[in-house]
Amino acid sequence: MNMGTTMRLTAARETDNGFYFTDGEAEVLLPRSEIPEDWKPGVEADLFLYRDSEDRPTATRRQPAAEVGQTALLEVVDTSPIGAFVGWGLLKDLLVPLSEQTVPLTVGQKVLVMVQLDTETDRLYGTTKFLNRLSKDLSGFRLGQEVSCRVWKLHDQGWSVLVEHRWQGLLYRNETPRALLPGEALQAWIYQLREDGKIDLRLRPQGFQAANPDAETRILAALERSGGKLALGDKSDPAEIQALLGLSKKAFKTACGTLLKRGLLEVGPQSIAISKKAGGSSN
Repeated sequence: MNMGTTMRLTAARETDNGFYFTDGEAEVLLPRSEIPEDWKPGVEADLFLYRDSEDRPTATRRQPAAEVGQTALLEVVDTSPIGAFVGWGLLKDLLVPLSEQTVPLTVGQKVLVMVQLDTETDRLYGTTKFLNRLSKDLSGFRLGQEVSCRVWKLHDQGWSVLVEHRWQGLLYRNETPRALLPGEALQAWIYQLREDGKIDLRLRPQGFQAANPDAETRILAALERSGGKLALGDKSDPAEIQALLGLSKKAFKTACGTLLKRGLLEVGPQSIAISKKAGGSSN
């Protein structure tokens, strides 16, 4: 059984303490206080698995604010020499060890926490240190896709967000109609998958289609974000151009030609760069 997850289990037997549920191999106790009067052995239920206050594997019908690998905005309810405890919807609060805190946490503070499992002890804990736990594999995403996000922190260009709990995304300030709050949950739409494994997002579904900037603006914005140079050119694969810029190869070449004539772009067979004459850098 996987601690920190919700599983569909079957009641195998009844005791004075409650029902023991099984996945066919192991058993776990659902306490008597959580069992409806009409339940009998053989009933199936979706149960969350964790360790109780006495460190025993336990099942519960309660749903926590987040499961393993997920994030939620949680309130600090207590602190101790070993860390801070946050409420997450279960009888036993979740420990965020001192070593897993980016800054010291205080009682009453609301903080974005990711639930993790210590595989050596089989205990759950929380962390506010996300960066090294995020994926950079964007192969499962597509441009224009709707995704669930949670605001992570303020960024110099807008707001960093967590995409589907596991990827880092960015909502740009000039494309966001209002200030966002840390921990806020929202829906967004992908308009660029970046080479650095991050995702550029917009808050409107038409952000990829109807509300796209024109091709020249899109290319210049992408160049600015990548330090003045992109590994795209006349010989680039159309799919690569589409993935990085959301443009067809024809639209890309036309826009590059326009920017070249305006003296804003330097174009090579395998790359484009902001023109040094325009004050950019191709480094």
